[in-house]
Amino acid sequence: MDAMIIEETSNNLQVVPGVSNMKARSLIGLRHLRTFLEITQHDNLVKASKALNIAHSAVYRTLQELELQFGMPLIERGHKSVVLTAAGEILRVRAAEVLASFTNAMDAVQSTKMKQEILRIGTLPAAAGLLLPAAVARMQREASMVRVRICSGSFKNLVAALRMGDLDMIVGRLAGHDAPGLSFEKLYEEETVAVCRTGHPFTSEREISLDCFEQFPLIVPPCDHVLRISVEDYFRAEGLALPACIESTSDTFSRSFVVKSDAIWFAPPGAVALELELGLLAKLQIGEGLPLRPVGVTTCVGSRMRPCSKLFVRFLTEASAELKSHGEQSFMSRKATAFS
Repeated sequence: MDAMIIEETSNNLQVVPGVSNMKARSLIGLRHLRTFLEITQHDNLVKASKALNIAHSAVYRTLQELELQFGMPLIERGHKSVVLTAAGEILRVRAAEVLASFTNAMDAVQSTKMKQEILRIGTLPAAAGLLLPAAVARMQREASMVRVRICSGSFKNLVAALRMGDLDMIVGRLAGHDAPGLSFEKLYEEETVAVCRTGHPFTSEREISLDCFEQFPLIVPPCDHVLRISVEDYFRAEGLALPACIESTSDTFSRSFVVKSDAIWFAPPGAVALELELGLLAKLQIGEGLPLRPVGVTTCVGSRMRPCSKLFVRFLTEASAELKSHGEQSFMSRKATAFS
């Protein structure tokens, strides 16, 4: 097979089917590459058309144009799915590289508009210890002209600031109640964890029954907090009532109290990620675990995101993908070098 040259231009790719005929050049647009990658991701032309929100015939026509330009088949069509040919596999890898390069170029151009901008982020405990440090470190490296301002608080207070335009976004768990006028983009799901100090009597147990929790002080948020509701529902499902507990919305107090006592703290993983990584706290095994809750980005419906906000959301999305791939403990270890 003749060698293939792909040259990137401002809007298109110059494709040279063979080095021996440099005049036989054809233009392949980024649209062709995006469509081809969707086909390879879904292994199906119909599913690819739905993902791209275009007609099936448009996807089929784009694939035909690609195969015509390269002069060879890129996929083998089956009854329900498609299989890449050797040439198609090469194009899949190179097309992903080109699109990633184009995205980075767009971000770099957009970053020139971000001079002296302030990115205002409201954060909830679920994201403060996991996603935000990684995303902020990436922002400092790639868009250092943007000043990042982190504000913590209750979901109610952060939403009020978001509606007033004092925040660009809120990063954390989705609240358990309706919030008209807000848009939520899920990044990943996490469970509430029960943690105690290292050396706690429970740490030697492989699995702990909920009825044993009344032996020690429990720390949970107030009654109207979504995490508190999750914990109560979990106990209720086991036929138990939540024992008397200390109500706290202060991570600083809860962290200090648990480290210095036999108390057990029900917390989002992000609030205790560093302590678990350092071995100051231990995660307790309590059966199947608490229900998963979505963590993501909350913005106002209809608001126009600034370039710096879009860039930060992309960094959050990439950090959440890595978190899902490697798990919380491995994620924290891998990110330790991000701050050096």
